[in-house]
Amino acid sequence: MEHTASMIGAGSELIVAAYSSSSWNSMMAALKCFEKFSHDKNYIVSWPVPDEMIRKFITWASFEKGLAPSTIK
Repeated sequence: MEHTASMIGAGSELIVAAYSSSSWNSMMAALKCFEKFSHDKNYIVSWPVPDEMIRKFITWASFEKGLAPSTIK
C-alpha cells in the first residue's frame, strides 16, 4: 500500500500498518465514491467534511445512486 502511505503523509507507515489491505481497499473505494459525489455536485471539499455535506452525500448515494444502506455506512 505504498500509494496509500504517500497520500496520508508524514508518519504514515504506522497508520498504513494499522489496517489490513482489504480495509484500505474499502476506504479507498469509499473515498472515490465521495469524490465522484463532490465532482457531480460541483462541491469543493474541505477537511474535516461538514456534517451537512455528509448528509447530502448519504442522500445522493441512497437516492441517486441506489446504494444500499449497508454499503453507505
